[in-house]
Amino acid sequence: MSKPPIFAEDKLKLVELCLKSLKASLGNLRAKMWVVLTGPPEYEQMFEKVWPQEDLVILNVGRIGNPRSLQKQIDILTTQTDADLVFLAEDDYFYLPGKFQSAVEFLRSNPDASFVSLYDHSDNYVVPFQQSLPRAKARKSGGISWYSRATTTHSFLTRKATLQKCRHVFRATFWGSYKFWGSDTDTAHWLALTKTGIFSLPMFLKSLVKYRYWAACMVLAWIFRWRQILFGERYTLWTPSPSIATHMSAGLEAPGIDWQKEFVQCLSKV
Repeated sequence: MSKPPIFAEDKLKLVELCLKSLKASLGNLRAKMWVVLTGPPEYEQMFEKVWPQEDLVILNVGRIGNPRSLQKQIDILTTQTDADLVFLAEDDYFYLPGKFQSAVEFLRSNPDASFVSLYDHSDNYVVPFQQSLPRAKARKSGGISWYSRATTTHSFLTRKATLQKCRHVFRATFWGSYKFWGSDTDTAHWLALTKTGIFSLPMFLKSLVKYRYWAACMVLAWIFRWRQILFGERYTLWTPSPSIATHMSAGLEAPGIDWQKEFVQCLSKV
């Protein structure tokens, strides 16, 4: 990934900004947070400073890597008894203030929605897999348009029951592909779950020309998740427009929002 658009040389400050933005985005919502900590002690101190102590559990697991970290998240969220809605959050996302409630309301008011991402990816508007879903599937909720999408990252909102049903897809990570790509191929997970374009040979050939990463993820999905693709339930994934959050990677920010302005405003309030 490219460098973040702010605090590119200071990961601790970046994570602190993202955490404070998440807290501000929750508004009146109360959220218990489990921190799967793989960093040094100063990160633990930062979380304790920002998040209410009664709603914070810090698990220092050492440098276990992204695949095992994801598995740990799923284990925690599928066995906890505090809430029926769960959110998996990577540490490099920035959230708009007071907007998280919109995602919660959308999920609660749409029983057929399986997963919600708060991040409107820029590739939603260019990659063939995303374009194969008709924009007629848009739904309005809380003044925001929500669109059915093919994939997202490993930051998403869902029901505890849904995560329990899908844990076999997320849990058994593509170890071979992890070593090859250097990061977890979350795209392949989502292609197996949403089944978007996964049966289309023309889609695969089209992606080979310009979007080879997506074509590779399509292959990985078939190799490692063929049972889910052929016999598993089809799940739906929804993202907002305009976006509620952005991935903190320069060049991959959600479109249509002045994120630098939002960063400055968040910093001015802390």
